Amino acid sequence: MMVYSFDGRKEVYNRNGSEVSQRRLVLGDASLHLRNVTVGDEGLYTCTVLITPEMAFGTTQLDVSVQPSVTLLPELPTITVGEERTLLCEINRFYPKPIDVVWFIKKDFNPEQEAVSRDVCTGIPLPNGDETFSVQSRITLWATAKESDAVYTCQVRHKSYKTAFRTNTTLTVIEPEPAYRSPTVIAGTAAASILVTVAVLGAVFIHFKYLQKVPPKVSEILVPEMIFGNETVTLICNISAFRPKQVQVKWLRLSHNQSLQEKEHCSSSECIPLQEAGEDLSDMAVNKPLKHGRLYSTVSCLRIVPTLDDDNRKYRCRVQHGKSKPVIKSTTLRVKVRPSYCQITSLPHIPEPGKQLVLCCRTEQFYPRAITLKWFRDELLVEQFTQFGPFQDRGGLYSVWNQIELTVSKNDHKVVYTCRVYHESFTGFKELSYRINLQGMPPEVLWITSDPAQPEVGKECTLNCHMNNFCPDTITVKWLKNNLQVDNGVSSSPSILDTNGRYSLYSFLKLTPTRDDHGSVIKCIVEHSALTSCEERSYRLHLVN
Repeated sequence: MMVYSFDGRKEVYNRNGSEVSQRRLVLGDASLHLRNVTVGDEGLYTCTVLITPEMAFGTTQLDVSVQPSVTLLPELPTITVGEERTLLCEINRFYPKPIDVVWFIKKDFNPEQEAVSRDVCTGIPLPNGDETFSVQSRITLWATAKESDAVYTCQVRHKSYKTAFRTNTTLTVIEPEPAYRSPTVIAGTAAASILVTVAVLGAVFIHFKYLQKVPPKVSEILVPEMIFGNETVTLICNISAFRPKQVQVKWLRLSHNQSLQEKEHCSSSECIPLQEAGEDLSDMAVNKPLKHGRLYSTVSCLRIVPTLDDDNRKYRCRVQHGKSKPVIKSTTLRVKVRPSYCQITSLPHIPEPGKQLVLCCRTEQFYPRAITLKWFRDELLVEQFTQFGPFQDRGGLYSVWNQIELTVSKNDHKVVYTCRVYHESFTGFKELSYRINLQGMPPEVLWITSDPAQPEVGKECTLNCHMNNFCPDTITVKWLKNNLQVDNGVSSSPSILDTNGRYSLYSFLKLTPTRDDHGSVIKCIVEHSALTSCEERSYRLHLVN
């Protein structure tokens, strides 16, 4: 895409906010200034300078980064001894995608911060509708008295930061409310009776404190806010505060019939399932056992790549601890697919005053079916439109065409029509624009090339000049040799129309150079209705032998 061009008389801008200073240009500084840079501006830029018959060029890579917003929740976490709590670090709207998240903890008895890896689960960056990404990282805490006033830090390293960004919070641990016990009056006991009583109480204390079985607490299954088809997703189940250590975790993928039956049976994720059948995915899960004081915990993570067939399908985590009743948690996936094709097409490709123009907003291969398309003319809502679909293809994906019709007038030049697409797979909406151009588009005239690259005396060679991105298709090309028009050996390809309504064309000059042609200047002169003056390219013959 050409961003800026200047031929000595006319400047052409193809990006709003691009600028080359004319004052600096005459001093030899052709620096390109871009205002309001977006992610879409990233790429390789080439600067070409032509002072006939000499030409030079240079390239540079523009890398764009967007700094994320980082939020640590809750702001003031409070937890009771023996309970579980999760801290959430939300990192939103960053670019590019690579990012590193690390948790640290600092306790009073250890003034240095320590990196934490246990009980940490960091998701994969998910795309937003504006080409940025978002990700969440969680850490699960188990409360002991020693954890009070511990400082937890979420550290984010990203290209947009010069140094690592850190945000932290202080954990407050409180003691549980003591159970009320009625005073027991013991009277008239002998010394032997006291010893026996103490021994019995000691045995009971040891049993309840160290040997008694403690059933696990099982969290709901944690899933990302948005799940996309054919993209990896992690399902997480936290199993905490149990004893003894042995616990069995089983992951099941239910059929659609089972999911439907259980939906009718109950709505709670903890309800007793009608049956235990289902595809066993336990071999795909990773279980991380941990110990916290006298109790144990496990974080079970199941990584899957859902397909469209997984939409509205239940996944289940079944936790069996000893001979106690199993704890079952379920979640229903809602799978989405972003449109693979979004574009405005026009018919005819080149609008003309007084004639009808049809603009069609094509949005294809998305899921689920629900979608809304709105048209705007210079930010004003267009009420009249015709929609075809959504219709479903064999793969289960949907497509929709939404079009408006108008009769073009001379005042419509540079009017912008915008189609906004609202779909569950977008954060917000996706916007497509079409600008009416009634004055045509001037051609981009590239430099003359030779085949072979090094012409030789007495051997035929072909000079080629390429013109692209112009409309209408009427164009005139002339060849000159030492300022004299050449007609023999001149030919052109047919004009080729692309999907944007722009044309391209090749013009050729075949000649067999003689010794006297060495140093001759060949020119290609291009005339077009959208050009204020002729466009000219030159090539100097440097012959071998």
